Amino acid sequence: MSTVAFSAKSSHSSKSMCHVTLNALSYVKDAIEGTIDAVVPYPALFGSHMVLTNSYAFSNADASRLMENFADASRVHWYDEMTESTVRAAFDPAADHNIDGWDGYYSCSRRKPTALAVG
Repeated sequence: MSTVAFSAKSSHSSKSMCHVTLNALSYVKDAIEGTIDAVVPYPALFGSHMVLTNSYAFSNADASRLMENFADASRVHWYDEMTESTVRAAFDPAADHNIDGWDGYYSCSRRKPTALAVG
């Protein structure tokens, strides 16, 4: 079994972006099926959400649902400093308010007050 690491990097050319996206989809399918071990950073879900909405004309609600389903893939090894609950929470406002997944993430992260240490 081979291991694949996914990257959220994109290309500036729409032609190569489609090629990269279609190529990546086969790895995603294999990772979900468990035929390969895949290490995927949580932020890749937001980039995928953007590709689905901008390049494939998915609604934000449908793209959010698909990314939440992808996040459920137990055979995928998820990693990042971003928690799973933060990622999942970001897709709710994306679907509810018809906004991009990254914007949903930013709206969730802005709701949490932070305390600054003064000293």
